[in-house]
Amino acid sequence: MTEQLGADDAAQAEYDAALGLMREGSHAEAQAGLKALIARYEAAPDTVRPGLAADAMCTLACSERDNGQVEDALHTFKITSMTFGYGGTDEARYVAALADFLASKVYYEQGRPQVAHALLDNMTLRIMLEEHAKFRALFDEASAQKAALERIHGFKDGVGIEMDRFDIGRDDRMFDPLKPVADLDPVEPVETPPPAVPALFDPPEPVAVAAPETADDDYRYEKIESKFETAPHSWQLAPDGLVVTRAGQAFTIPYAQVTRLTLRFAPTRFKKRRYTVRVLARSGAGAEIDNMSFAGIGNFEDRSFKYALLVHGLSQKLLAAGSTCEVVGGVGWPYYAFAVGLSGFVLAIVLLTILIGGPILILIKVAVMVAYLPTLWRWIKRNRPARGTLTALPTGTLPPLIA
Repeated sequence: MTEQLGADDAAQAEYDAALGLMREGSHAEAQAGLKALIARYEAAPDTVRPGLAADAMCTLACSERDNGQVEDALHTFKITSMTFGYGGTDEARYVAALADFLASKVYYEQGRPQVAHALLDNMTLRIMLEEHAKFRALFDEASAQKAALERIHGFKDGVGIEMDRFDIGRDDRMFDPLKPVADLDPVEPVETPPPAVPALFDPPEPVAVAAPETADDDYRYEKIESKFETAPHSWQLAPDGLVVTRAGQAFTIPYAQVTRLTLRFAPTRFKKRRYTVRVLARSGAGAEIDNMSFAGIGNFEDRSFKYALLVHGLSQKLLAAGSTCEVVGGVGWPYYAFAVGLSGFVLAIVLLTILIGGPILILIKVAVMVAYLPTLWRWIKRNRPARGTLTALPTGTLPPLIA
């Protein structure tokens, strides 16, 4: 343990020294120090804390960007995202998301807005279920910039979900994505004094996005409930309220009137990954939305990505409207206790009688248990009554988009 603490202190000291060189304008020496620290992490990950290694990569990329080494910077941003964006500590995952955000700005400045949009789309999908406030702030900022790109250039959301981070931005101007960061050629000193290095992790400057003038400009989610529907149901985040359209008839639930949001994991026989949100207004009006859309008899399309965007967007609209509505996850305690007790009773009977009957009956019992126990366990885990807020929705009440 003492040796590990000593290694952490030494790595932190190297990182701090590199930052000091950057503040003095010695970017070549600073980059060399950061690359040495990254190389040590690649060779022996236990000697450098993952969060510090991610900081070093992102800082290196920012230095390269500010010194005109744009392609090097994009490559380093990409390696940061690929290395730390899909697991590890909260600190490292946050830096990886920030690297994607900063890279998107570089792509946009290069006149490549479609790559910038795909990068933001992929990153927001990756962090949308993170609960820490810093992730939520970054998610909101990235979503605002993504929405601005969609409004200006006509891009569609959901592009990032179809692309791996490895592929985004890869073209003939990119370095070999498999080339290790530590093996990049030494950086030649710049002749002109470099610009001052900004604080790397300050909140980025927000993009001015004009408020939409009509409800048609706001996020819209739609689905088909059953084969008897002649038109899809839709829910739209208008400026003043949630516009609900059913069978061609529309009504609005004003954000200021919403008193309760209830989020649940609610699987059925054919909708084993079904999640719902119920919106209740002071007037008694309400709406229930889920993430599964009818696609054929016994076949339902999973629209979790667009559903989750609607739920997050609704929470942001309610927050902006000053709502103090109650946010509840799962079912009520009486129903939860009854359901868990009944499930336990049935399971006990099945286990006690599992060997009663012929081989076929035993196989049927085992097959039923194997088929339904995972869903039952998910229901018990995710529907335990819980309180949340508009900025921190109850855990387990949104689809797990990231495996």
